[in-house]
Amino acid sequence: MILVLATLIWTYCLALVSGSVSLIGAINLLGPLILGITAGVVGWHTVRKDASFIWTPFVWLMAGIVLFYSLGPLIYPLGGSRITGIVNSFIPVDARQLLATNLLN
Repeated sequence: MILVLATLIWTYCLALVSGSVSLIGAINLLGPLILGITAGVVGWHTVRKDASFIWTPFVWLMAGIVLFYSLGPLIYPLGGSRITGIVNSFIPVDARQLLATNLLN
């Protein structure tokens, strides 16, 4: 998981520096997906190792990462115009700001 996170951080920084709109769009889609899959697999393997681990904070941290840092940012690249319009009515976010937020997450 640490290797995946380090690679994601490096990729986010590279995309921010490059400023390429198509690269930023692709990273905004792939980055949260990779993060969510990795956290889900780590949580799943932890629970498969011992079922009583489901009551530990680590497994719920992995579930929180999947929900808030993976599925949440995917509203922008995968959501329709109506959903993104509702979300943007609170705080408007463009692709570059979303990438910076993903990097911060």
